[in-house]
Amino acid sequence: MNTTLKSANLVSLNNNPENNLPNSQTSLALIKPTNKLNQLNQQQKKAIAKIYVEQAWIYYQGSSWHEAILACKNCLRLNPHDADAYKILGNILIKKGKKAEALGVYAKALEINPNSAPIYANLGSFYAEQKKWQESLNYYQQAVIIDPGLAGAYRSLARIWEELGDSKQALECLCLAVKLEPQKLSASEYFSFGDRLYQGGKLKEASIFYIQGIELNPQAQTQLSKLVKILEELGEWEQAVDFYHRLMSLSNQKSADENLALTKPIKYLLSKSKPAANNNPVVEQLAQVPPLPNNTPQPGAKSAKILPSSPIAEQPNSAVSWHNLGNSYGQKQQWVKAINCYQESIALNPHLVETQRNLAKVYSKIGKKKPGNTLLV
Repeated sequence: MNTTLKSANLVSLNNNPENNLPNSQTSLALIKPTNKLNQLNQQQKKAIAKIYVEQAWIYYQGSSWHEAILACKNCLRLNPHDADAYKILGNILIKKGKKAEALGVYAKALEINPNSAPIYANLGSFYAEQKKWQESLNYYQQAVIIDPGLAGAYRSLARIWEELGDSKQALECLCLAVKLEPQKLSASEYFSFGDRLYQGGKLKEASIFYIQGIELNPQAQTQLSKLVKILEELGEWEQAVDFYHRLMSLSNQKSADENLALTKPIKYLLSKSKPAANNNPVVEQLAQVPPLPNNTPQPGAKSAKILPSSPIAEQPNSAVSWHNLGNSYGQKQQWVKAINCYQESIALNPHLVETQRNLAKVYSKIGKKKPGNTLLV
C-alpha cells in the first residue's frame, strides 16, 4: 500500500475502501492536529484560568514576580474578566513601585468585580502608605461593609482612626479584629492592654482583652480574678460565675498541689517529672501511683474543690455548709460567690428548697432569671 503525507493531514492515496472505515487502524492514526484551546467551552476556560490564578498567587507569595505575571497573563488569555488576576497584577505593580499602573489595574479589577473586599483593602493600604488617611479610611470601610469578617481591614482601620485622633473608633475596630483573629496577639499582650483599658475606665473593652488572654493562658489566676471583678461591675453575672468557677478550680488545684508537696513529697515530685524511657513499666506505674491510706482524700473528691480559707474546708460534702457560705456572701452582696456556693449546695442536695429560694433571690437582685436547677457552668 502506497501512502503519502501531505502537510499535517495524513491522507491515504489508494482507493482501498477499507482504509476509509471509521474503525480502521489507519483512520485512528491519521488525526489532524488542531488547536485544542479553540475546542474548550467557556466554562472549561474559566476553570483552567482559575488554575493559573492559583499558580500566580503561589508565585506572588514567594516574591517570584516575573513568574506570577506570566501566570496572570495566561489566566487573562483564557478569561479576560478574572478580577483576581488583575488584583495580583496590581499587588505586584505596587511591590515594584509602579503605583500609577497599579491603580489602573485595581480599577479594572473593580470594573469586573465591584464587590471585591480584598481589592478595596489593597487600595486602603495604598493610600495609608502615602498617609492619605481619609482616602484610606474610605476604602477600608468599603472593604468591611462587603466582608465583615476581614480582620486585617479592622486592624488597619484601628490604626487609621488613631492617626485621625478618634480613639473610640480605633478601639472599637481593634476589638472587632481581636474577636475575629485572637491569635494575632500573645496572652501577655492581651493582659497588658486589658489593664490599660481597665485603668482608663473602659470596662467592656477590657473584658474582651482579658477573655482572649485567658483563652490563650487559662492558668492566669491574677487575670482571672480581675476578669471576674470586671464582669461583676458590668453586671455580666452569667459570665462572671463561669469565670469564677474556673478561678476556683485553679485555686483548688494549686492548694491540692501544695498540700501534696507537704504530705507526700515523693508522689508530688514524681507527678511533676517528665516521662522517661520505660524499662520496667510495672515498677514505673507503682512509683507514679502509690497506694493511698484510708484517711487520704481521693483525687477528684469534693474536698479538692475547697479553698483553704473556706469556712467549710472541713465539711466539703455538706450541702448545708455551702448554703450557709452562700448566705454569708449574699449578705456582703458578693453575688457571684453566693451563686457559686448555692450551686454547690444544690449539686449536693437538689431538694433543699431554701437554697433554691435564696438562689432565685440572688438572681432577682442582679436582674436575672433563675434558670431552674441548671448550673451556670
